[in-house]
Amino acid sequence: MSLLIDYRGYGKSRGKPDQQGHYRDAAPAWGYLTEEKGIAANDHILIFGRSLGGAVAARLASGVQARGFARAVFPLLSRLVLIRYDFNIAENIQHVHYPVPVLHSPDDKIMPFHLGERVFQAAQQPKHFVRMQGDHNNGFLLSQPEYAQEFDRWLQGMQRTMQAPL
Repeated sequence: MSLLIDYRGYGKSRGKPDQQGHYRDAAPAWGYLTEEKGIAANDHILIFGRSLGGAVAARLASGVQARGFARAVFPLLSRLVLIRYDFNIAENIQHVHYPVPVLHSPDDKIMPFHLGERVFQAAQQPKHFVRMQGDHNNGFLLSQPEYAQEFDRWLQGMQRTMQAPL
């Protein structure tokens, strides 16, 4: 089962985008999976965030015990967002105690590559850094099949690490 969410102000979700609101948007998704669906979080839930979702996922992962967490390229929504928000992934990732792959491209002009490296340095072991190619919006496409293969390796590693099938 997969659960994808739209953050406030994105997709079909109403509301105005803001940092704390995005963090709050992740909580009902977690509650839906763990409480309503009764899924054992540390056995079966993998938290993944790409782009803006990387920051939100890192914040959620720092406060819950999931099976794993992955983060791929976190952008700044615009130069204006840089002034208004401080999505501090490096701070939150320090509190995640399960395997973390970080995927980032030096070609990303929205989110500087050195910040992806900083997130990786802040992460606890086990962790893995994947140097992608392509810009912010097409990096995951231009980095195929390596991008998909990295996630397959991560999922397989999670199965071996936790010794329980997904």
